[in-house]
Amino acid sequence: MTRRPTLNDPIKLTLLGGALLLALVLGMAMLQRQALMAELERESAVLHRLASQRADQHDAHMTALSAIAVASDDPRQALFLEVAATITRFYPRIDGVALVALDSRLPPVGTVTPDPALAESIRAAARASQGEIALLADPERPDHYLMVKRSPNSDAARYGLALMIDAARLLDEAGTFWQRPGLGRALSLPGGQVLFRSGATAQDLQFSRPLGSISQPLRLQTGRVIGWAELFPPLRSGLVLLAAGLV
Repeated sequence: MTRRPTLNDPIKLTLLGGALLLALVLGMAMLQRQALMAELERESAVLHRLASQRADQHDAHMTALSAIAVASDDPRQALFLEVAATITRFYPRIDGVALVALDSRLPPVGTVTPDPALAESIRAAARASQGEIALLADPERPDHYLMVKRSPNSDAARYGLALMIDAARLLDEAGTFWQRPGLGRALSLPGGQVLFRSGATAQDLQFSRPLGSISQPLRLQTGRVIGWAELFPPLRSGLVLLAAGLV
């Protein structure tokens, strides 16, 4: 019995064509996945840089506010309140400033008045500080965190200075890319407590990196869900498979 060459055998030719098409489909999927991951990393790096720059601005605000509070002899801290109000007006993500005297007999001053429990948390964080800024989750607002600094920043501290920050606004106005379906963003405290999360939670591709801020190394996490339409763009995939089938 004479063996028929593969190219003259319809069954073998069909099997070979099917194997080649399967390999092509798998190759297309791998390349598209790599492209989607590269796009996520690129856009996440832009978002990371933006959030890091915004976080660094908070340090400058705290330094200025602390200097004003320490230099003032006014028990009402009128200048401090004026500067604090200006900061919250021009930087909406900072939606509260509080100056809490370490002497609990003195009332807090600021653009907001923390309740007694929060005021005591601010005092405790300032007393425990060795010069670093403490980060606290806001117990009443899950999307917010507090930066707490002792003022003056020495063992002779008299106040705990707190900025109340909307974590979601650290990541806003980041471009239309993040408005696409299937994308997710999250910001967490260094200990892992999630401050803010939006979008998809079950993600196929992920990016994770702490912000480039010494005082606020919050962890930025992003991700995207890959659907069939993203993995196999219909028009391009159809043209490639058609051309491959004809070959």
